[in-house]
Amino acid sequence: MTQAILHQILNQLEALKPEELQQLNQAIQKCLAAKETVQKTSFDQALLTSG
Repeated sequence: MTQAILHQILNQLEALKPEELQQLNQAIQKCLAAKETVQKTSFDQALLTSG
C-alpha cells in the first residue's frame, strides 16, 4: 500500500510548478528534521538508561 501511494505521489510531481515543488521540499525537510530529532532523543535516552 505504501509503495502504491509513493508511486502516485512521484507521478504527480511532474504536474507541480517550481514554487509548488519548493513548498513541498520545505515541508519534507521539516518532517525529516522532526523525525531525526525524535530518533536522536530516543537514542540519547537509551544511552543514559544503559549507563
